[in-house]
This record gives sequence, C-alpha cells and structure tokens, in this order.
Amino acid sequence: MKQGSFKLEIVFMGVGSQGIKTIGEILAQAAVYDGFYGATYPVYTPAARGGESSAGVMLATDDQDYPQIENADFAFILARICRPPKKNEKHYYPGIPEVRENTHIVYLPGAINSEIFDHAHKTEIDLFEKKKDLNILILGAAFKLITAPRDRGNAPTLQLTEKSLLRALAEAFPEKNPAEIEKTLKEGMEFIR
Repeated sequence: MKQGSFKLEIVFMGVGSQGIKTIGEILAQAAVYDGFYGATYPVYTPAARGGESSAGVMLATDDQDYPQIENADFAFILARICRPPKKNEKHYYPGIPEVRENTHIVYLPGAINSEIFDHAHKTEIDLFEKKKDLNILILGAAFKLITAPRDRGNAPTLQLTEKSLLRALAEAFPEKNPAEIEKTLKEGMEFIR
C-alpha cells in the first residue's frame, strides 16, 4: 500500500437467507461510489436457508492485490454459528479470518459464545423485534461504526457517505421505497451508541 493509505477489513457472519452476501455487496459498492476500493468475498454452504454464510468486505484507499480478509477490524455476527475452538486453534470460524483482540465484534443476542470472545471489544444489538429488513438495519449499524472516529488507534476511519450507501441500497432493492430504505438505515445507525 502507498504511504498514507489504509484498508478496513469487515466480516459479516450468519446463516443463509439473512442477506449476508447482499450486505457485503452493498457495502463494497458504496465504497466504490465514494472513490475507494471495495471488494467482497462471500462464503456459504450449499444449504439455501440455515447454512453458514459469511461475507468478507475489504474497503481501502487504493487497489488491493489480495482482497481476502486476513485480520478483521469488525465482525458482525448475526446467528450462532460459532463452535468452540479446538486446542491451539487460531481461527474461531472455519475458513473465516481470525478474530483478534483488536476486532470490534457486533452481535445479536445469543449469537456468540462469550467464553470464546471475552477478549474482544463487543457491542450487542438487539434487533430480534425488527425481523423485517434485518440486512438494512445491520448495514446502518455497520456504516455508523466504520465511519465513526476511533477511540482506539488500530482501525482506520473510512469516510463513506450516506448518499453512496443509499444509492447502493436503492440499486440492490429497486422494489423498495427509497424513503423506507433511508428510514430503516437510520434506525440501524441508532443501535450504535
């Protein structure tokens, strides 16, 4: 990377039918609209509904030769897919990047094993009452976190614009009312304090 540039690595984890792949695609596209590099790397099982699903998203100020996530700055965990780690195992999720001490974990209630993730910075967001448009709510929470100034120095701030995110959402969901998309996105932002 060139001097003064940075990348932000984000992983979304859940199960099929939660829109994990779509969340990653929308966030990467919004970054491109703002002039950044955006790539997504989805991983999912053959099970259409209920199988493990993840999307790694890399956002950077310049092109990346290897856009696979290696050290997530943020992990959004939307379903309990975590298994206990095996002895001396480095990765908590098979095929998913290492969640380290500096990873900010955002999760739905019951989605993580706190014994495994007791070392990381965590934010619980309770969206169970908001079943409709869960992926847009999560995008709102993700947008607020990744664009907010950091109180810890490890994760950079990426200046994505809400306008670009709304544009990417409108393209992904042309059947939805743009005003409703914006309202839901803002509601997701409110879950992050």
